[in-house]
Amino acid sequence: MANGPNIFQMLLVVVSDGARCGRDDDDADAGGMQEEIAAINLAKYRKVQHELEEAEDRADSAENAMSKMRARNRNSASATRTTTTNAVSYTAS
Repeated sequence: MANGPNIFQMLLVVVSDGARCGRDDDDADAGGMQEEIAAINLAKYRKVQHELEEAEDRADSAENAMSKMRARNRNSASATRTTTTNAVSYTAS
């Protein structure tokens, strides 16, 4: 028995192997959690990106509508001034 490992040395090897395996499991669990967190963050990013694109589309539509409204108001104001000017010039003559 003096030549072979004693029971305490064998027990130490078993315990250290078990601890190493436990750490590997923890690392695998942490890696899985990190992948899950990354997937959640990517989904959030894509959602926000989609919402931003929709908001930009709405802003473009509102801007176009405002431009049309301003153009109509300019045309309307121009026609009103022309009508008023013509009316004044006819009465003055």
